[in-house]
Amino acid sequence: MDPPNYTAHFIFQSVYSSIGIVLYLMQLWFILSNSGKVYGTTYYYLRAVDIIVNLITIANGFIMMKLTRIAGHEGLLVSFYDMIDATFACRVFIMLSYLLAYYQYIIVFIISVNRVVVLFQWKSSGNVSF
Repeated sequence: MDPPNYTAHFIFQSVYSSIGIVLYLMQLWFILSNSGKVYGTTYYYLRAVDIIVNLITIANGFIMMKLTRIAGHEGLLVSFYDMIDATFACRVFIMLSYLLAYYQYIIVFIISVNRVVVLFQWKSSGNVSF
């Protein structure tokens, strides 16, 4: 049985992730550049925080999971991974993996609560007819 082709998988994931990063950055730019005009509500500020946390999560996952598959024992990244192996930096990357997952759950919960509060305010203002 042939070993899996991690290089092709890595290229596909890199292209897919790059498109996602560009879309995240476009959203962030639209929110921050029009923050006082169109996107001045709490939802958009929470969305901007969510985008930033997701970008940090993508970067951390790229370093911790995707690059390690293609680094090999003789690649260009061996010195980087030897440097962070069993050091403070390695522990920070591992801690970020767990911490960012909790941040993502918390931010999604806060955004959901914000949307429910807005719906209740809208309903109580009398502008809705069901």
